[in-house]
Amino acid sequence: MKRSHGLLLVAGLLLLAVWRVHPWLAVNAPTDARVLAVEGWLPTDRMPEVVTLARERGAERIYVTGTERVFAYYIWPGERLELDLGQPFTGTLSLDASGVGGGFRLLGDGRTLLEHTVTGPPQVFTTTVEDPVRDLELQTLPNGASPDAPQLFIKDLHVNGTDVHRRMRSLRRIRANGDTLTGTPTHAEAAAEALIAAGWPADRLVVLPVTDAEGGRSAANAQALAQAFRRDGIHAVDLVTLGVHARRSGRLLQRASGEEVQVGVISLADPECPAGTWWLQGSGWAKVAKELVALCRD
Repeated sequence: MKRSHGLLLVAGLLLLAVWRVHPWLAVNAPTDARVLAVEGWLPTDRMPEVVTLARERGAERIYVTGTERVFAYYIWPGERLELDLGQPFTGTLSLDASGVGGGFRLLGDGRTLLEHTVTGPPQVFTTTVEDPVRDLELQTLPNGASPDAPQLFIKDLHVNGTDVHRRMRSLRRIRANGDTLTGTPTHAEAAAEALIAAGWPADRLVVLPVTDAEGGRSAANAQALAQAFRRDGIHAVDLVTLGVHARRSGRLLQRASGEEVQVGVISLADPECPAGTWWLQGSGWAKVAKELVALCRD
């Protein structure tokens, strides 16, 4: 009898832990600050939600930070990408692309390195570059499709196994109408682009790319934000993050910022780890376990 009571107690404690761990990790404790900080790794399709949140809270400024991201871009009909790699290279060049017809042409210092039709699921195209190349240009090949939707998705572009984002000096995206955009080698720049597209004014946005994350991406983002807060005299901020990452992100930012900055946290709902049913899916267990381990380590 005593053993069964003990088992029931253990089971009850486990159920309590499962019930309480999500709201403990996905903490929502805003300060009502007029400044928001956004972790740039948030999915770009969540940025309209961030803009709505900022407007509802009367935010005057958004700080956005983020570490390096893979070379991944949607390419529109007639668009071309111009990359300055800084230093010439030889060796293996590979490109992973999918699309809705037409294709692409990849030039190196004006010479065609790759040219393929792309339809359907991702394919990896590889070539060997024997003569040194410094400048790359990716062009779309006509497909007759609507100009209102992307024609290609470039999942990655590697030179000798290294993501081009890590070695390039600059990237320009030139649309068919002549509009020119810069590349987004970090999550900070990608998030900023999405925030502006969602209607947030560029002059009320502070972009903080992070290229050195040896101590961990979350810690590096927190350090970049804290330095910017000290520079700009910010004393209260609400950090916008996703789901169960909230407690650790808030702790890291408070630690980096010190007592002179009041840090609040706003946790957006994460469909991969929903509050009421996170234990019913593998992604929920994986995310909760990852955050618990990271909290113990940090």
